[in-house]
Formats: sequence, structure tokens, C-alpha cells
Amino acid sequence: GQSDSRTELVDAIALGADDYLSWSQGEAVLTARLRAQLRRKQLEDENERTRENLLRHRMELEAERQMAAARSAVAEELRVARDLAEEKAREAADLLARNEAVFRSIAEGLLISDLDGRLVQVNDAALTIFGAPARESLETLLRPGAGLCEMRTLDGKMLPAANWPLTLALRGESVN
Repeated sequence: GQSDSRTELVDAIALGADDYLSWSQGEAVLTARLRAQLRRKQLEDENERTRENLLRHRMELEAERQMAAARSAVAEELRVARDLAEEKAREAADLLARNEAVFRSIAEGLLISDLDGRLVQVNDAALTIFGAPARESLETLLRPGAGLCEMRTLDGKMLPAANWPLTLALRGESVN
């Protein structure tokens, strides 16, 4: 009887049972205990879902925090890069203005051309020396083979257009 029932109860709990119900306690007690166990299981399941939701929310918050930190770091890098670019642009503009001032103030005629022989820059002294009103007209005048201009060596010998310094430089040869 009672001892067998108690032994069965101890064995059942030792095997992992949460409760032991004997049929002898009656159907009402059995039904009430089953409902209590179902409520307990529902509460445990709800507790587990809540814990998982909290964990997922915590992970999402951490990911958002890391993204915000990364965006902040990128924004700072961009600000530093923009400031540096602005500083370099100011330095380049200053250097360009100084170079332009030197280029314009030199008494010797200076001509700068691109690799196709087009004049990129001409100072006022060069325009005066060649009697040209503008760079474009000087470019036409100086075009090798145009016959509008001649070049001589220091000893006065006529230099063919193929040996003009600009023609040599455009061919990739050195000019002495």
C-alpha cells in the first residue's frame, strides 16, 4: 500500500518526474494537478521566449551601437580628409599664383606646350618678342613648317623645323 506508493513516488522523481500523481487521489485532484503542470509549462515557454527576445534585442542594440560607432569614425575620417584636401587645395592655389606671377614677370619669352605641340602657356614677353597679339596666333606662327617663323643657332645658321627644340622634345628627344 502506502510504502509501495511512496517508493514509486521516490523512484519517479529520481528518474526526472516533476510530480507524481496516484490515481487514488481522485479524478478532481488529478485534473487540477494536470492543469497546474500545463500552466507551469506555458509559463516556462513564455519565460523562454521572453528571454530569447531580450537576448535578441540586446544583440540588436549592440549591433546598432557598433554601427553608430563605425559611422561616427567614418564621418571623422571624412572630415579629416576634407580638411586636408581643402588645405592642399589652398596650398596648390597659392603655389599656382606664385608660379603665375613668376612666369608673367620674367623678361625672357617663355612658351610651354603639350605633347601635341599646342601652346599651353605663353608669357607676355614671348608675345612681345614674336609680335603676336595672343597665344593662339603665336601657336600658328610657331608651328614647324608654317614658314612664318625661322629659328637660327647661336652662330646664325638656319635651323630646319625638324630640328627645332620643340619638335625634338615632342619626338621624345633631348634638347641641348
